Amino acid sequence: MVSHAKDDNIKLSGALPCGGLSFAEDNRVVLVNPVTGAFQSIEMYPPRHRLLIQPTVRAVAGADAFFVSQYFERTVTLRWREEEWSEQNLLLPEEFTRSDAIDLVAYSGGIFYAMEFFGFTHTVDTRAPPPWRLTRLRAPSILEQYSPICRYRYLRNSHLLESEGKVMFVGPVLTPDEPLCPKTIRGFEVYKLDLELSRWVKVKRLADDRALFVSQQSSFSVRASETPGCRGNCIYFVSEFDETYIQDTWGVYSMEEQKVLFQGPVGGSPGKYKAARWFFPRVGASPVRTNCANSGKKRNFQML
Repeated sequence: MVSHAKDDNIKLSGALPCGGLSFAEDNRVVLVNPVTGAFQSIEMYPPRHRLLIQPTVRAVAGADAFFVSQYFERTVTLRWREEEWSEQNLLLPEEFTRSDAIDLVAYSGGIFYAMEFFGFTHTVDTRAPPPWRLTRLRAPSILEQYSPICRYRYLRNSHLLESEGKVMFVGPVLTPDEPLCPKTIRGFEVYKLDLELSRWVKVKRLADDRALFVSQQSSFSVRASETPGCRGNCIYFVSEFDETYIQDTWGVYSMEEQKVLFQGPVGGSPGKYKAARWFFPRVGASPVRTNCANSGKKRNFQML
C-alpha cells in the first residue's frame, strides 16, 4: 500500500507496531488504522510561532512511541503508549546540546535506543522507576565507521531497528557517479551494537534467516521463511532522499551477493506517489511490547 495524499499540511511520517500509520500535521500526529479506518490525534508539543524551529518528532522502530526533540528548550520528551498514551520529560546528560536532536530510535527489551544526528547513541531504560534519564553510551559515534551520503557530516536517510534482541544500524551507500544527486542505491552498510564492548560492529551477513525492511521511521526485521515472498539475508528498502525529487524508489539488496537485485519507482510509475513505508497492517491495536514478527506465524507485509 502506498500514499498519494496531496495535502501539503499533512505528511506521512512513519508506522507503529500496533498497525497505525502516523501523519504529521503542525504540532500533532494523527494515527490511522488503514484496516479499520479508526484514527486518533495526539498533540506532540504546544503550538509554536511559525518563525521558530519546529521540534523534531521521530517514531520509534519496534514500539508505539515518539521522541520529541526541541532545539532551543534543550528538552527531549517521550510519548509512549502502553494501555494509553503517556508523556515523560527525560533528564538529559550534560553533554547533550541544542543541536543533538534525536534522529533515529529503536526499542528492545524495555530500553529505547536513540541516535542523534551526529551518530552518538543514548538509551532510556523504562525498567527503572521514573523520572527516566537519557543516558549516552560509551560507544563511539557511528560516523567513525559509516560515511553519510552526499558528504554530509551528520546522518541522512539511515535506519535504526531491533533484530532478535540486537540493535542494528542500516545506512545507505549511493552510486558513485552522482554523489550530489542521490537517486540510486548501490548498497547498504549494516552494524550491530555491542553493549559489552561499547562499540558498533560491522555485519556482513544477517543471522538466522533474517531479512530487514527499512523505510523512514518504520523499519523492522522478519524471518524470511515465515514471510511469504521474502528472501533471507536481504534488505528491502524504500529510498526517500529529498522532498524535491519527483519519485521515491524501492528495491531489494542482497547482502550475500553485495548488490541491488531490484530497484524501481514506488507504484511502478515515476511521480505517482509522494511517500512509502513498510508496515504490518492490524485489525486491532497491540500492546507496545508486542513483537511485529511473532515466531511461528506467517506474516504479510505492506508498503504505505
